[in-house]
Amino acid sequence: MVQPRQPSPRSAWLLRTLALALMGLLIILAPGDAGAVPLRVRGASVIDLLASELASGVKLRGEVVDEMGASLGRVSVKLEALDRAGRPIRMDPPGPCAGATRSGG
Repeated sequence: MVQPRQPSPRSAWLLRTLALALMGLLIILAPGDAGAVPLRVRGASVIDLLASELASGVKLRGEVVDEMGASLGRVSVKLEALDRAGRPIRMDPPGPCAGATRSGG
């Protein structure tokens, strides 16, 4: 009965290297969108806002946070004031916060 030969360490290494090279080549040559799955991420954000009435107008101070409470930077916020009937009220342009620099775009 013939016993199978054990491959030498060098030939085993060469076989593994060739197999890995072939796998890498197949990955590189595969179309980029093959097996692409659309991904939809959902989350929530909340505006924590405090409005204070001053003699010179209304001061708004707040923060936009995600559902875990982490602050979201560079977020645009649109403010609209409504009268008692629910109609929009014209507002003056907002002024800068004291000691703050503008962020966002």
